[in-house]
Amino acid sequence: MSTEPQRFRSKVDRWLLLVVGCGLVVMWLAPIRRMWAGRPVDALDVIVPLLTTALMVWVFTTTSYVITGDVLVVRSGPVRRTIPLREVQRLRATHNPLSAPALSLHRIEVTYGARRRRVLISPEDTRGFVRAVVKWSPTAVIEGLPT
Repeated sequence: MSTEPQRFRSKVDRWLLLVVGCGLVVMWLAPIRRMWAGRPVDALDVIVPLLTTALMVWVFTTTSYVITGDVLVVRSGPVRRTIPLREVQRLRATHNPLSAPALSLHRIEVTYGARRRRVLISPEDTRGFVRAVVKWSPTAVIEGLPT
């Protein structure tokens, strides 16, 4: 099998960009209004929006799924999970809104391991992702996804 890493970026829903962007703008309004009014700005008035903005940029720029060797590495900001591809049992299409390393509600539920653990992901190239996983786990059940 090929050992060349395959990187799949997360699909990003526009509504999510809008919600996060508006939230960041609202968060920055308080310190900006204080500065314009000539009032002192507390350190927390700047630190909290700065850290939140940095976290959001980190998550949006790093959320991806890399197949390298015989593992799937799921990355999203500070989150990193490594899944042995031979343990993948099922790939299922879902719109589950639970918190996950995915920037879209067009998701794939990956079930793996003896304990049937799950992770929700949203690769932009769904078909390519499914094909790459099936190469390593040909017995995986595929539900509602293009192959």
